[in-house]
Order: sequence, then structure tokens, then C-alpha cells
Amino acid sequence: MYIGIDLGGTSIKAGIVTLYDSNVYDHKNIPTPISEGKEAVLEAIYDLIKTFDLSEIKGIGIGSAGSIDPETRDILYSPNLFHDLFPLGTFLREKYEIPVMVENDVRVAALAEHHYYYKSIRNFICIYLGTGIGSGIIVDGKLLSGCSNAAGEVGHMVINARGSLCACGNNGCFEAEASGQGVLRKARKALESERKGLLFEKYNRDKASLLIRDIKEAALKGDPLASNLWEEFIFFLSLGISNIMTIFNPEVIVLGGGVLESNPEIIDEVIKQAWKSANPVSARTCSLTKVNLGKKASILGAGLLFLEY
Repeated sequence: MYIGIDLGGTSIKAGIVTLYDSNVYDHKNIPTPISEGKEAVLEAIYDLIKTFDLSEIKGIGIGSAGSIDPETRDILYSPNLFHDLFPLGTFLREKYEIPVMVENDVRVAALAEHHYYYKSIRNFICIYLGTGIGSGIIVDGKLLSGCSNAAGEVGHMVINARGSLCACGNNGCFEAEASGQGVLRKARKALESERKGLLFEKYNRDKASLLIRDIKEAALKGDPLASNLWEEFIFFLSLGISNIMTIFNPEVIVLGGGVLESNPEIIDEVIKQAWKSANPVSARTCSLTKVNLGKKASILGAGLLFLEY
């Protein structure tokens, strides 16, 4: 048995995984004390691990947003956690006698989706749409890591050179244009100058409560601002996926994350646009669908790290 941990900017989820089935046992969920700093986050992880009986645990796997050092397994950079080094792997390996692995959270989610549902597929990509956009890429049956373990950071490929400012400091990154936070940031900024319409009437005084589905609903009712925001969101999301499809030529792309969970119709809209602009040879052999494992994917995948490495 292994402990799988999903370290996110909002919460830390953990559970026992066996690698024999896709169940998460003894599931736990605590808030991430991100505002209190790195030491507080580290202590929260320690406290969470304490709640498990370690006598039969063979290893601790963690999926975290950001770029991970391939040797130390420290978090080098994570725009949605900490912008500088967070030596998570070093501290955990010093504290525990059992093996510890840390990997990018969407990569471990991709491992889980592939292991439990797409094992026969040799070229496979998992993309998560949430606060940001991340991916896990499997090429010829192996997880793609790159020379410095930074492969798959698709959220920070620039798709609009004069576009919105991203958390990483660049303009027009994929996640600045098509992630949940990216779209909501655009919407809230637009509401500062747009003085009419359904979105303005409902959310001008409470912009923080605006959600992606609210934009879609207002667009369906004919609100011009909402329609423009939704069309732009689908355009950039489709463009990014089209580029990924053209570059990697996968058999299957699965989409997951909070944005998709609340707006499953996005897949049909993306298929209509992305397949038009992708390389036609790649498009003919690729399918796009939603993830199967949902929120437990990263916990399961964190355990699977001990099979992968």
C-alpha cells in the first residue's frame, strides 16, 4: 500500500492506494495554508501523513502543481503555490525512512487515467482546466519528462502574444486565455467598463462570486459581453488543444478539472473548432473525451509513481 497526496493551492487531499484497483481508501482532505508560507504547508503535510498507519506503507507519493527537480524532487517553481524553491522532496526524504516521490500533479493524473483506462494506448495526453492549465503527456507508452523534467507545461505556451498577463509574468499564455481563472479575470476586468447587460446587472457589485457557468448562461440569454467572453474562451481553448494535437499526434486526449466538471458541454464545442485547425492527419486519428477518475486521479497517480520510476 502507498499514500497518495494531491497538493493543491486550495486543499491537500490524501488517501491509501493499492495499485490493484482505482479506489482511494481512508480519504482525507484539509485546507492548504498557502497564505502562512512554506513551513505551514510542510507542517500540514506532516500532520496529514501522521493520520495514517505507516507500518504497512511502502512509499509516499505526492502530486503537486509546478516544475519538479528530477533528482531532489523539490518544487522548483509553481505559479499557483510558490514562485521560488520549495524543498518538499528534500524535507520529506529526510523525515521518513520509506521512499518518497514528488511529481507534477497533472502528470500523475495522466498516469492514473492511462493505467486504469487507456493502458493499450501508446500516445495519450491528459489536460486539466482549473485555476491554471496543465498536462501529462505519454509518448510511446512512457511519461514524457524532458531533459530537465519540465515537459508538459502547456499552460505556459504563448497562444496570444498581445494577450492577458499570466501569473508567470508572460502575456497570452494558454492558461491566461483559457483557464478558469484566466477567463474570470477577463470578465471582472470587462465589468469595470461595461455598464449594461445581464452580467453587469447581476455581478457588478459582487464580481468575486462570478463563475464560468454564469458567463455561459448569460451568453445563452444573449448578453453581448458574456457571448464575447465565451466565444473567446472556446476559441483559445480550441487553439491550444489543436496545437497540442498537431505537435504530439496522440490517439486520445482527455480533459479534466473544475472548469470541465461544471461545463461538460465544452468538449463538443472544442471538437468543432480544434479539429478544423489541427493537422488533418493528427485530427483523423485522435479522440477527445473527459477524464474518468475525477478528483481522485492525482491521489491514485501519486501512488503509481512507484511503478513508473
